[in-house]
Amino acid sequence: MGVTLKNIASQLGLSYTTVSRALNNHKEIKPSTRKLVKETADSMGYVPNSIAQGLVMKKTKTLGLILPDITDGFMAELAKEIEIVSSRAGYTIFLCNTNWSKERTRDYVKKLIERRVDGIIMIPTSNDISFLEAALKYDTRIIFIGSNLKTINVTSIQVDNYKAIKIAIFHLLAKNKKNIAYLGGGKELFANEERFSAFKNILQNNDLFNPKLVENSHEIRKDGYLLVEELLKKQIKFDSIIAFNDIIAMGAIKRLKELNIRVPEDVAVIGFDDSPISRILGVELSTIKQPIEEMAKLAFDEVIKNKDNKNILLDPIFIQRSSS
Repeated sequence: MGVTLKNIASQLGLSYTTVSRALNNHKEIKPSTRKLVKETADSMGYVPNSIAQGLVMKKTKTLGLILPDITDGFMAELAKEIEIVSSRAGYTIFLCNTNWSKERTRDYVKKLIERRVDGIIMIPTSNDISFLEAALKYDTRIIFIGSNLKTINVTSIQVDNYKAIKIAIFHLLAKNKKNIAYLGGGKELFANEERFSAFKNILQNNDLFNPKLVENSHEIRKDGYLLVEELLKKQIKFDSIIAFNDIIAMGAIKRLKELNIRVPEDVAVIGFDDSPISRILGVELSTIKQPIEEMAKLAFDEVIKNKDNKNILLDPIFIQRSSS
């Protein structure tokens, strides 16, 4: 059995109440007594019961982080940055990987609320998040990253997708690339919906949109390798690709290289996220960088310090490399 407050009180000849207050820095306890109690607790190996403390303080110093795929470069980096900023403030993160499953997302939300986390930061797996209405009844603060779903009143933090796609398109047009294809990452994803909408709108305004140069996967994580295959089967000329993310972009480059289609001379390719994969496979990928450190800090601040819901748009950063 672990060391209890009663054990410490007995060791020091103090009351249970005095020991408890000393460990919680109560102002009525003398600094010297607080110091003695804490030193004794440490020497005896006392570990506070955070669950019990949370029930008393109505704050558990824990947060839930729900991500669709922790092997994804962008999400892995985001998780790392959120953990860093949370740890500095004394918070512990419960990391939940949904594997793109709406059912697992719903289950994790329920379990996190049962654990009385102080808030939840998440990337939704689809536009259907009606199950979160129940979570909001518990006054659990929820922050979305990468999605601004207007069907629910929560704070969202995302890169400006319209601006990002516009930058990518005009970069390609400056290179005289006018037959631009789009490789999407799943129609259910809000971010993909926004990026494709921007792509279509901007190209239509320039009389350059060709719906046949769009491969919007029915699967959340269909490989860009296969999407390029579908494009090539149509036998319609394309000289550039904008991909939903870096993984899809690099899959596309892999297939193009196998077919001796030169990148960027024959087909330029631009990804999204600036994940570590963008700098391997022999071709350094031009990409849209999301400001992950800023996203992480904002997400923590919004979930802990602020109560007003809002949509926060961040500026994208275009990184040109050899693929364009």
